[in-house]
Amino acid sequence: MNQTISTIDNNGQLVKLSDGSKWEVNFRHTLRSSLWLPGNQVTVIGSSDVAYHSILVNITRVECVQVKGTSA
Repeated sequence: MNQTISTIDNNGQLVKLSDGSKWEVNFRHTLRSSLWLPGNQVTVIGSSDVAYHSILVNITRVECVQVKGTSA
């Protein structure tokens, strides 16, 4: 299900979505996510990576980053 980005904090390290979920971005992808904007449409899909178990796909920018859920 598609969501929108609510906020992006710590230079792209933390992305909060409109459903209230928070996602920690793989440090190798923070340059990309730091350029994303609130309101961009995104979707979360699964990943086989052990450390970052999901992928956040920015539909607006046609880009993706590895993420893991966080409560921070």
